Amino acid sequence: MDNFLVFNNAYEVVTLNIKASINDGDFENSKFIEKFTAGFARYYFHAIDQISSEDPNTAESWKKFAEVATVDTAP
Repeated sequence: MDNFLVFNNAYEVVTLNIKASINDGDFENSKFIEKFTAGFARYYFHAIDQISSEDPNTAESWKKFAEVATVDTAP
């Protein structure tokens, strides 16, 4: 799971930039962006829990993400 750190670090940067843009009033509909960002976070952390526990109900897209994230070489 260490290779997830690359995505997690990128995700943190994007999230912090979205938060700054919301605070700066850069979005026409900040409430929607806040809900969208929080919704993705819930999906992502739920998927990480499923991947970690090897839940057979993990969505195929997240299984592929986990597969790619476990490769020891960068693309």
